[in-house]
Amino acid sequence: MDVDRARRIRHQWQRLAAEANLRPFEELYELVAPALGWLEDEDRRQEDERRYEQAVARVEAALDDPETALQKLERLGFELEKLGREIPEPLATRYRNRVAALQLAERRGRILRVGSIAAGIGLVLALIVSLLYVQVRAGRIASVAEQVEAMI
Repeated sequence: MDVDRARRIRHQWQRLAAEANLRPFEELYELVAPALGWLEDEDRRQEDERRYEQAVARVEAALDDPETALQKLERLGFELEKLGREIPEPLATRYRNRVAALQLAERRGRILRVGSIAAGIGLVLALIVSLLYVQVRAGRIASVAEQVEAMI
C-alpha cells in the first residue's frame, strides 16, 4: 500500500470520526484498526530511519571536522548504538581509525605530562643534591681551614 496515500486517508478518517463523534471501541474503529496500526508502524519505522540518518550525518560532520574531540565522537557513536544500528561502511572505518588515533594521542599526551613532571622532580632533586654537596664541601673546607689555622 502507498504510505503517503494511507496517511492522507488516515487524516480524513480522523477528521470524519471526530465529526461523527465515533468512540474508539465502536465497530467502525475495529474495522480500520489493522490499517491504522500498520500505518503507525510505518510512521515509527520512518521516524527511526530519520533519526538514524541524522545521527549518521552528525558522525560524518564530526569526522570531517579535525577539531572534534574524542569524547564527542564517542558520544555520537553511542547515539547510533542506542538506535540499534551500526555506522555504515566506509564511515565506520573512518570512525574507528579516528577514535584510535585520538586515543593514541591522548595516551601520548598523558605520557608526556607524566614524563615532564618526572623530569621536573628529577631536576629539583638534582638541584637540592648539588646544594647539599656544595654546603658539605664548604663545611669540609671550613673544617680544614680551621685545622690549618690551629696548626699555625
